[in-house]
Amino acid sequence: MLEIRNARNTFSGTSKACSVETLEPRLLFVAGEVWLSHLMNAQEGAADPRAVIEVMRNGDLQSQTITVNYSVSGTAVSGLDYQALSGSITIPAFQDDNYINIWSINDIVAESTETVVIAIESGSYTIGNPSSVTAYIADNGDTHPEVTITALDGMAAETDSEEESANNGVFRISRSGPTSQALNVGYTLGGTATNGSDYDTLSGAVTISSGAAYSDVVIAPIWDGVAEGNETATATLNSSAGYQIGGDGNASITLQNKVKYTITVSESPVEINNSDPGHPITMMLYADGELDTTTAVTTQIAGGVAGDGASQPGAPNGAGVRTVTITSGAAPGPRTFGIVFKVGGSTVRTIFVNVDS
Repeated sequence: MLEIRNARNTFSGTSKACSVETLEPRLLFVAGEVWLSHLMNAQEGAADPRAVIEVMRNGDLQSQTITVNYSVSGTAVSGLDYQALSGSITIPAFQDDNYINIWSINDIVAESTETVVIAIESGSYTIGNPSSVTAYIADNGDTHPEVTITALDGMAAETDSEEESANNGVFRISRSGPTSQALNVGYTLGGTATNGSDYDTLSGAVTISSGAAYSDVVIAPIWDGVAEGNETATATLNSSAGYQIGGDGNASITLQNKVKYTITVSESPVEINNSDPGHPITMMLYADGELDTTTAVTTQIAGGVAGDGASQPGAPNGAGVRTVTITSGAAPGPRTFGIVFKVGGSTVRTIFVNVDS
């Protein structure tokens, strides 16, 4: 008896006669295999800085789109040594393979060759052989640059008004070694001055551009019209895998406070005569319209004849207030001299005194 089968019919019978039996169609799927192939390794800083892993398949799965899951391990660190991988890859229908690209990161850190291990995880497929391969990331020989910070201009000052330009301070952040790539440097601000209130807001990060050896951070004081004394702004370099910190790693800038000072005098104009045994003149310091009871002031006599006020060049009555007693009579005749009122060594106002004969 002869029997012939195909997908739909069965033929049976003898050499003289046979019958045909129609059967229901059946689809038989054999699970396809998925495996890996290591194509190339990575070199930091190369024109093509990636490693490539090929994911391949065969069998009936070729007519379907499938997603292949994989795990990642090895001595290289995701996000530092190479760009993060998703953990899965799709092979489209009627395509035999797809590729996992491992893009290396040029981290400017001297280190030995590192590994990235890709291993197929379970899914709607059969795991073939090899199911795990290792790619290598070679270092390009670049080393840590050394980053330092200095106060290039360590003194800044507010303006005397909102209309005037401030005297800015400058931090300089410098690097040593290769400058072929941009370098991001973070810093933390501190001191008695407040970022955004006492000086223009700073982000806490700066980029040293490709080809440059340094970048400057400008401290631009904000005029607030408040008598608050000098303040400091400090900047401290933050640690990073991309560089090492040289020197102290911090620097400081002094922000000088500027206030509009005005002087009031006990009498104006000041006129005395030679017959006065002693003529007191009191001057008071105002800072932005408020009596300043904290700032030390001094006076001196200028442009007069010897003996005019020389015996008492400004006895203090307390901070911000000064009294000068004019002891005229040393020389007859009319004359004019000045009482120089000073704050911190700087002349604020000169009061002119007229002496009658």
